[in-house]
Amino acid sequence: MITQLTAFEKDALKEVVSIGAGNAATALSQMTGTKVTLIVPRVHLEPLETVGQVFGSPEKIITCVFLQCLGDLAGVLLFSFDDADALTLAQLLTTPPATPQQADLTMIASAIKETGTILSGNCVNALATFFNIKISITPPALVTDMAGAIIDNILIETAREANHALVVDTELHIINHKIKSCFFFVPDTASLKKLLALIKPTDKQQGPRA
Repeated sequence: MITQLTAFEKDALKEVVSIGAGNAATALSQMTGTKVTLIVPRVHLEPLETVGQVFGSPEKIITCVFLQCLGDLAGVLLFSFDDADALTLAQLLTTPPATPQQADLTMIASAIKETGTILSGNCVNALATFFNIKISITPPALVTDMAGAIIDNILIETAREANHALVVDTELHIINHKIKSCFFFVPDTASLKKLLALIKPTDKQQGPRA
């Protein structure tokens, strides 16, 4: 049973996701006319029943862009921010940047959905190109709820065929602000095995799996 990623798998996935993040940063820079940088400090695998703890507490209110992944890899995609960072991002992505008073709910929803779609789409495209597979994503939905409730809904969406979430910690740097977020890919069990099988190190490169 898969419980953790090997060091090689972490490095390989981080490299691929970083390519997607770089492409997404370019797209966001062109959209806003402002330099945007995306950094991927860590990639890790978390059991689905405890993944809510990534946010600090299952009761923490978060805002997520929710999409489904179809094709050679199937599962659920989430791009999440805490509420304060979601508001800051919405303000920064308007042209010119809005004040907190100007950033209404419609503006926040539009900015977060567009950002999440750009980031998710570019990361998925990077995976598809790198591993020569076909993947598509559905139109985004915006969800704001407690982290634990969102994870419970994922279990329902995947018919409990998923056991783990691939978690990508990200940092978005824009106009002297650093906005932390998490990108989650919750594949069904077969898709997770398929993804890791595509990463084929030599015997010397393959590290131990815990």
